[in-house]
Amino acid sequence: MYREAPVRQIHAALALQELAALVCSTLERHGVSVVLSGGSLVSIHSNNAYQSYDLDFIQTGLARKVDAAMEELGFTKQGRHWTHSESPYLVEFPPGPIMVGDARVTEFAERITPLGGLTSPRTDGVCDGSQAAYYHWNDPQGLDQPLLRLRSTRSTLLV
Repeated sequence: MYREAPVRQIHAALALQELAALVCSTLERHGVSVVLSGGSLVSIHSNNAYQSYDLDFIQTGLARKVDAAMEELGFTKQGRHWTHSESPYLVEFPPGPIMVGDARVTEFAERITPLGGLTSPRTDGVCDGSQAAYYHWNDPQGLDQPLLRLRSTRSTLLV
């Protein structure tokens, strides 16, 4: 679904969720479908109780080049990251598919913001992914992140 972002200018005061929605909408306008994942998703769902400075977008559907869309927004590619002189956040495009442990994520949610739509795995998948990080890689944040999200949103998950 095509969603035009009304603002294209990136500035230092642009919040993480706004930047994520702007990038997601711009990519979609260029024919690139992405899903936000990783720490920035936890940051958004926990009202920044867990702060991440990178946005991980995983392409869904056909893999397409993101260069034109990212350059339109003023980003510059540096290695595997995209940076912007006016933003503290990095953008990265890790390979897909989106997985939680051995299970492929197939259910997504869309959050509509003033700067466009933002697609992400269903929020219960965020908890599952964090818990998988704790289990598989002994990452202690894997237990903290689901609790932060649950404290800031209603959920039917049992932790």
